[in-house]
Amino acid sequence: MKTHRIVNEAVSAAPPDAVWRLLADPLTWPGFSPVGKAVIERPGTAEPTGLGMIRRLQTGPLRMREEVVASEAPRHHAYILLSGMNLRDYRGDVTLTPHGGGTRIHWEVSFTGAFPGAVAFWKPGLSRALKGFAKGLARAAEQAAPAA
Repeated sequence: MKTHRIVNEAVSAAPPDAVWRLLADPLTWPGFSPVGKAVIERPGTAEPTGLGMIRRLQTGPLRMREEVVASEAPRHHAYILLSGMNLRDYRGDVTLTPHGGGTRIHWEVSFTGAFPGAVAFWKPGLSRALKGFAKGLARAAEQAAPAA
């Protein structure tokens, strides 16, 4: 099956550490993203929101479970979908890089369909949602830690 990718970028005036604090903690996500509810189901191995953490996210009737598979503060956060959408090999990678006095947020997901038509069903909504995640994260970080 073909692997599909969605990429969204945003720039925040906030430094990478401020962006990271919001990105790593799923309990902050309802404040800046389409997520309506977030719960940490299992804490990470070295830190509660780090590697190995399983989070449950709810957006309307959609309930997803994701596991953090990379947590390299303050530059790389990656997760895989455990359940909630009919997609396979779903992986999200968020890379934060210094940009001027702020941060460039690069949010990329890749996936394949679990059945014919799954990609056509999920891709438009995922594209909108990820755009909202990246832009919302950028703005929320600026509000949490205004640029000097």
